[in-house]
Amino acid sequence: MELVTSENNKKVVEQFFDAINHRQIGALTEYLAADVIDYNKIIHGEADEPGGAFDGIKQQLAAPCSYRRNHF
Repeated sequence: MELVTSENNKKVVEQFFDAINHRQIGALTEYLAADVIDYNKIIHGEADEPGGAFDGIKQQLAAPCSYRRNHF
């Protein structure tokens, strides 16, 4: 069993954002439960149901963004 440390936690968060930055939507299930419900609703109209957070992230990544430094 791996010891939980702040360094390990930091690594997991960095990997999560790396997956988002590289648009690896399929990898997000390694960091979020498949039935996660996003009550904060980052996207207006995001479904308030299991899996809705994944759809919200997909919509956010699909939106045009003129301030991105890297284009993938």
